[in-house]
Amino acid sequence: MRRFTLLFLLLLLADTTTAALVSIVDGEGNVVPVDGELIASDVVVVVKGGHAEVAIPDGGAIDVQLRSAGWWALPATVSATGAQIRVWRTGTVIGHAVASKGVELPAALVASIEVPPQPLQSPPIPRGTKFECPVAKDGTFACELPAETLDLVLRSKGMTPHYRWGVAIKPGEKADLGSLTLKAGASLVVWLDRASAAATKGKATATLTRMVAGSPSATAARLSVPVAEAKFTERGYVQLAPLPAGTFGLEISAPDFAKTKVSPIEIYDGSESVLRKPIVLEPPIDVLVRITPQRDPQGKPWRLMWNRLADTTSPLSGESRELVVDEQGVVTVNGQSPGQFSVAIVDARGNRVIAKDVAIESAADAFQPITIDSEPVRGTVRLGDEPLAAEIIFGTRDGAERVTLTSDEAGAFEGSLPRLGRWTVEVRSDTENVSAVRLIDIAKDEEIEIRLADSTIAGRVLDRDGEPAANARIAVISNGLAQWHDADAAGAFQIRGVTGPVSLRARAQRSRDESAAVMLDLSDGQHIRNVNLRLVGQRAVRGRVVSGGQPLAGAFVSAYPSAGGVVPRATTDVDGGFQLDFRETENSATFIIAAAGRTMSAHQRPLSDDAITFELESVGGELIVQLPDDAGRFAIFHNGARLGTQELFDWAQAHNRTLIRGNTISIPELARGTYRACVQVAKSGEVCKDATLVPRGSITIDFRQ
Repeated sequence: MRRFTLLFLLLLLADTTTAALVSIVDGEGNVVPVDGELIASDVVVVVKGGHAEVAIPDGGAIDVQLRSAGWWALPATVSATGAQIRVWRTGTVIGHAVASKGVELPAALVASIEVPPQPLQSPPIPRGTKFECPVAKDGTFACELPAETLDLVLRSKGMTPHYRWGVAIKPGEKADLGSLTLKAGASLVVWLDRASAAATKGKATATLTRMVAGSPSATAARLSVPVAEAKFTERGYVQLAPLPAGTFGLEISAPDFAKTKVSPIEIYDGSESVLRKPIVLEPPIDVLVRITPQRDPQGKPWRLMWNRLADTTSPLSGESRELVVDEQGVVTVNGQSPGQFSVAIVDARGNRVIAKDVAIESAADAFQPITIDSEPVRGTVRLGDEPLAAEIIFGTRDGAERVTLTSDEAGAFEGSLPRLGRWTVEVRSDTENVSAVRLIDIAKDEEIEIRLADSTIAGRVLDRDGEPAANARIAVISNGLAQWHDADAAGAFQIRGVTGPVSLRARAQRSRDESAAVMLDLSDGQHIRNVNLRLVGQRAVRGRVVSGGQPLAGAFVSAYPSAGGVVPRATTDVDGGFQLDFRETENSATFIIAAAGRTMSAHQRPLSDDAITFELESVGGELIVQLPDDAGRFAIFHNGARLGTQELFDWAQAHNRTLIRGNTISIPELARGTYRACVQVAKSGEVCKDATLVPRGSITIDFRQ
């Protein structure tokens, strides 16, 4: 670098430059008698007694940096009118870097000025101003910083950063930052707002958990263990580190406050993430539920089943409470944080007369009135032409709403239901081997007549050696609903009362052996015997889910075998891998893949490959289907592969939505591609329509037109 005297510069550039005066000042604007240099590109200008003259090109400006022993200033821009450069005395920051196992000491650490959210006052030095701190072979480091009380963060590429708050640096003195252990990995910094930090007084806890999609499993349970947990400081700061890459949900909890959740949070390998918006904690919500009428039809207290719905943070995150309603029909659910809940009202006989989902977002939702209607009903049930003593389960055993009435030897029953209209009814009689499902419409003051077909399916379940499979379970699918029956000790079974298309398959009680589906079509009065369900072994199919080429942990995978049968499900592990079991004879399946913070997609694949890889897109779009008033069952296909109805319901719930609201189906975050919606319409049969979805797009398929 060349050195010029100011006079020589002016002689050379007299016809094209202006001499600008630069003053070195303190925080109050007083000139500081500093000696040193101003560095501007390859030009060095001497500073003497706090002043310098800089040659500025006509109409221009130059950037300069002060260099002076024991002093520091921010880079400054000097124009023809001159400039004042704020200067600080310096002190020395020292410390000792310790490398953890597998980590090498860096040549230098970078110290940056940090500024927390909601600072009490503007910082004297801008956030992000950097200083290089060379690291010696023994790990000691030192660097000159301006003499101020500073919030600092020390970084080295690929290492979790170290934060030091309120470091008091005094002129000409040393400030010891202590020992810093360097660990490879990512990190997350979170702040509480000032009021929350003051109220919690360092008793708030931050917990980071992988976002896991799908149903509970051993893998999901393992992934749902928090990857990091730490206490906030009294200042309201917490750092979670070291962290693996992935998609996470953050939960903040504190005594006397509702839990707060933030998701999704993307953590990238070796990177640092900061939530710049501080978290505001709110008091818990006490939800008051008032039920009308105050007592059940038997004059007994109602029971309230209160369930927090699992969210995308974890399929294991749901909470359940069972509470007794008081004589005034009131019950209080204390200490709730915002979320989605399922509510069921149960009478003294165990009937779930009301089942609904509610959203509790704030204190405005704290009052939840529920009115239960009671509609008297009566009727008869027959098997063929004979009366049948049976259980009649309105809503079926697995229904959200379900009421059980019992018919006598004459087939007569009576009782009350919470509503009229259409019900799915399950009729069961163990003595007559009857188990059938019917859809019935109930009108006011109209006697209900349920007639089951006088039909029989009988046979045996055989193991893979052709021997009777004792106590095997048999799934019977009729009218679109599945019911389970048990074979006896000799593998024999008999099922009465079903008609139309029927699918049967069997599973062993103590192994994973399963039969292929047997399809039958029964008419009234038909009796089919000697049906053999032969169990076969299982084989494992392995696969992997990636996103952006990287393994995706916590993704949900389900597979619908082409020949029907049990739908295996799995959650991907930290390497993105999964394993599903299929019958040895199965050739292909439709795979449904979904992950929190990503998309849902469907794929039809053969099972001949040793391993199957699925790429899951990170950004999806929304599909809306408008149904006609007389719509029946529906199906949604993605690029020709059907999306399972159960998966669609679960996916909507994970996004705090109801899949079907009125006549509208709404499905968020679906992968790009061609979608087909098919609906059974009463007058015209099945109707299908297609549309194409792009990322961040929204499409509507309207069957009302």
